Parts: sequence; structure tokens; C-alpha cells
Amino acid sequence: MWDFEHAPLDRELARRYQIDRMMPSECADRLASGQADIGLIPIASLAANPTLKILPGCTIASKKRVRSLLLVHRASQPLTALRAVAADTASRTTLAYARILLIARETPPCHSFPLLLISMPCSKSPTPRS
Repeated sequence: MWDFEHAPLDRELARRYQIDRMMPSECADRLASGQADIGLIPIASLAANPTLKILPGCTIASKKRVRSLLLVHRASQPLTALRAVAADTASRTTLAYARILLIARETPPCHSFPLLLISMPCSKSPTPRS
């Protein structure tokens, strides 16, 4: 984005391209509908739209620990008592990752998420933890 906002290339790029700033989830929606040609989107949206292709070298990613997701619960409630998860629907990848984390921790099945692009079947009963 530096070149789009700073001289000497900013004016030439502004003549050639239109830049719209929005949430990554909205970029994904615009790409899917054909309103945009290129965009920074959540990786979870890529799984939902097989017509999209990754542009090599133009990603924001982490090879190690991701610290943008903090999953918390009431201290008085054990994880086995969870029935619903409140989440910000702007981050589709965070929603998918939260679901994966809960399944890995063998929490009860069929958690409620506001928006989830990756469909994962709910188990019939949770496996007891030892």
C-alpha cells in the first residue's frame, strides 16, 4: 500500500487503480460477487470459493504462534458445559480456528457460531477427557 499512498507512484497508481478499504470479510464477498478483481481476504474464505487463486508473495501469514485470537470462558463454567460461542463475524478465519480449537479440546458438540464458512460435522457425543 505504500506506493499507493506516497510519491512518486501514488498519482500514477491512482489513475490506474481504484482502492477501496474495508474488512477482509467484505473483500471476500466482493470477490465472490464479481465486484472486485483482487483483495486481501480471510484464508477461510478461500476454502468456500474454489474459483479464487492465491497471488504468490502477497499474503499476511504466520508460521508460528497466532496471538490475535483469545478464547475465554467464565471461570465458574467448565469447558464441558459450553453450548454457544459469541464471536465477531468480521474474521471468518478466527471463527474457523475457534471451532477447530474447541473440537480439539473435545468440548460438547454443535457449538453456535454467527457465521461459519467451513462446515464441520458435529459429533454425536463428546469423548470423555481423562
